[in-house]
Amino acid sequence: MEETKELMFIQCPGLGHLVSAVETGRKILSRHEHLSVTYLLMDTIPNDKHLYNYTQLLHSAATSRLRFTNLHRAQPDYSEELKSKNPAILVTELIDSHKPLMREAVIEIINFKSSQVAGIIVDMFCVNMIDVANEFEIPSYVFFPSCAGFLAVMLQVQVIIDEFKQDITEYKDTDKELLIPGFFNQVPAKVLPSGMLDKHGTLDLDVATARRFRESKGIIINTFMELETNAIKSMLSDGKIPPVFSVGPVINLKQKPDEDEEIRRWLDNQPTSSVVFLCFGSWGSFKKEQVKEIAVALEHTGYRFLCLVIE
Repeated sequence: MEETKELMFIQCPGLGHLVSAVETGRKILSRHEHLSVTYLLMDTIPNDKHLYNYTQLLHSAATSRLRFTNLHRAQPDYSEELKSKNPAILVTELIDSHKPLMREAVIEIINFKSSQVAGIIVDMFCVNMIDVANEFEIPSYVFFPSCAGFLAVMLQVQVIIDEFKQDITEYKDTDKELLIPGFFNQVPAKVLPSGMLDKHGTLDLDVATARRFRESKGIIINTFMELETNAIKSMLSDGKIPPVFSVGPVINLKQKPDEDEEIRRWLDNQPTSSVVFLCFGSWGSFKKEQVKEIAVALEHTGYRFLCLVIE
C-alpha cells in the first residue's frame, strides 16, 4: 500500500490568493488519493471581513485529507505605518513576522503526523518561507495566482537589474521599450506597474521576490497553456527558470447561486466572447475618479465590459 504524503501550503492573507490556492489543493486531492494537504493560515488583514468569513467557512469544510491551521500572533497597530509605507511592503513584513510560527507548525506536522512531507508550497508573497522549507530539507514550490505574463515581467525585470545592471526607474515617463521573453511585442517601460518604476515603491521587493522564485523547485501558475502559450513556453525553455506548472483556470464555483444572479443573467444575454472582464484583486484599489475614468475609456472602445470593484 502506497504511503500517504503531505503537502503544505503557506498562504498569504489575501482572499484572491487563498481561494485559488485552496481550489488548487482540492484539484490535487481529486487526482492523487495518497496525498493530504494542510494549509497554514496567517492572521487576516485587519477589517477584512470577506477574508475572515471565508476562512471560517474553510474550517467547516475540513476533512481528514484537507486541513486548515491558523497561526495567531499579536496584531500590531498598522494605522500609522499605512500612511507612510507601501501596502505591499507592509503586507510582506506582516507575512515575514510569522516565520517563527511557521517553523513551529512544520515541526509539529513532521513530528505528529505519520505521513512524509512531500513539499511546501508558498504563496508568491511568502517566498521568504522557502527558508523554512530549506531548514527541513523539504522541496519548496511557489504558488503564483496571477498570470504567466506578469511572472515573465517580474523575472525579466530582475534580469535587467541583476545581469544587465540597468536602473529600470530611469525609464519612467520615457519611450524606452523592453524585450520581455514570451511577449510578441516589446513592452513600453512606462506601462509597467508604477511601483516598479519608483525608487521608493515596490521595485526592491519585486526583484527580491523574483530572485527567490528561482530558488524553488517549481512555480505553479493559475493559468492554462491555451491562454498564455507564448509566455509559458518561453519560461519552460529557459534553463534558468524552475519548471512552470500551469494548473488553471482555478476558480471557486461553490458560491451561493443567488449571489451573482443579476450578473449571470446579464452575461447570458450578451453575444459570445463579447465582454471584457476587469478584476484588480482583493487588494486592488482606485479612487472613485480613477474607476470612472476606466469605465469611460472602456465605453469609448465600444466593448461590453464587467468590472469587479471591491468597496
